[in-house]
Amino acid sequence: GVCPFHRGCLEGLAAGPSLEARTGIRGENIELNSSVWDIQAYYIAQAAVNATVTFRPDVIVFGGGVMAQQHMLDRVREKFTVLLNGYLPVPDVRDYIVTPAVAGNGSATLGNFVLAKQVGKKD
Repeated sequence: GVCPFHRGCLEGLAAGPSLEARTGIRGENIELNSSVWDIQAYYIAQAAVNATVTFRPDVIVFGGGVMAQQHMLDRVREKFTVLLNGYLPVPDVRDYIVTPAVAGNGSATLGNFVLAKQVGKKD
């Protein structure tokens, strides 16, 4: 992992900089048929399975540059389905594992503004 704080955390293992550290190639320049994408998808799918069995969320939203690529979203969904193996009922995986609704990961920014507005109203 490339995280300077947690050697084996998900962000450090599955974020764009880990791709470059592992391959020597920036993520956007890695061929789509490279096995490194399946490794990344496996890590991310494991996180989704853990979140599912621990918290039972209604939806899982993965952001960031790696997940902004449709092929990664498809790979994660596929690996998630195999790993979960029907252990728990979940919605259709296309509705359950998604990326942010606002382009450029803007959903996080908008969500932060909404939370800040709610906190501001409490005063």
